[in-house]
Amino acid sequence: MSVKASAHSRIKTIKVICDRCKQIVEGIRGEEFTAGFYDMTKWEEYRRENEQYVCDSCMFADPKYVERYGSCF
Repeated sequence: MSVKASAHSRIKTIKVICDRCKQIVEGIRGEEFTAGFYDMTKWEEYRRENEQYVCDSCMFADPKYVERYGSCF
């Protein structure tokens, strides 16, 4: 994981590897949110064993997620 941020920023750009598709994802992490990926410690209902990060594309393809939130496509 790499992190870039300004000295006063609490929002950071971050690169993670999706635990489902293994692609490198560049996203954003704030104190209360992520963008571009899901931190699976906060999405236990959709988490598979040993997952830490899941990209938006993989989460949007998850049947349980789509059943609850609908498809964005």
